[in-house]
Amino acid sequence: MPASSARPPLSPAGSSARRNDPERFLAALTAPAGRREHLFAVLALEHEIARTREVVSDATLGWIRLQWWEDAVTALEEGRPPATAEIVPALAAAIAGGGVRPDSLRAMIAGRQLDLEEDPPATLEGLEAYARATGGAVGQALAEALGQGAAGAAAVEVGTGWALVGILRALPFRARRNEVFLPADEFARAGLTPHDIAAGRGHDQLAPIVRRVADRAAARFAAARALGPPRALRPALLPARLARAHLRRLAGAGWNPFAPALQHPDGLRALRVAWSAWTGRWW
Repeated sequence: MPASSARPPLSPAGSSARRNDPERFLAALTAPAGRREHLFAVLALEHEIARTREVVSDATLGWIRLQWWEDAVTALEEGRPPATAEIVPALAAAIAGGGVRPDSLRAMIAGRQLDLEEDPPATLEGLEAYARATGGAVGQALAEALGQGAAGAAAVEVGTGWALVGILRALPFRARRNEVFLPADEFARAGLTPHDIAAGRGHDQLAPIVRRVADRAAARFAAARALGPPRALRPALLPARLARAHLRRLAGAGWNPFAPALQHPDGLRALRVAWSAWTGRWW
């Protein structure tokens, strides 16, 4: 293939988004070319801060890691020499020319401080508040990366729902570590413990809890649609299409997130994004 027709290589932020957040990466590809790198920057930062709990040995080190990223954002905001990290140039461009507010990036980082707490949320309302503080904050930053910050409420709703679905999708992985990030009061009423789930017990009692979380996620997507968001916001909303497809698969599995059929990626996700982008139907 002639060099002139070859696709330019992805930036470090783009490579991170494709490798670590492939579904939202696909959605970002539907954005105007001049906006994609700003979306990649937000997604790359989200990956870096979301994995904090996994890469540190105690909460103190986690706080230090998150503070490092907050200091990097503040340095970019103040025009000081930024910290050294592959994705920092993309973040700098997203702030300087992309319309992403430093406060929105700091909100993303603040939301991830909740990951350092030992116990899961006590109630379903607490779980949804966590999803809004994490996924919702990402949604707002993505809206700003698209130049649609004023219409960001719909992206916040989608981001919140996306985070709730992500919690359900992560249950098998977290159960292997004797962690089940679901409301403590729901578990107590069902007579379950994280050890039960890790040992493969209690799936019948778990299913109603999973369904209630799924219903909360679906309600957030419906709320986003009711806001009538502008077309330009669509790349931040397309993940709702993928999340709703997963919820349908989960319902088909009897609300059992450990069902073998759910342990493989959705092979139609690229087609779903392409179809949604072409038809304009993101829900």
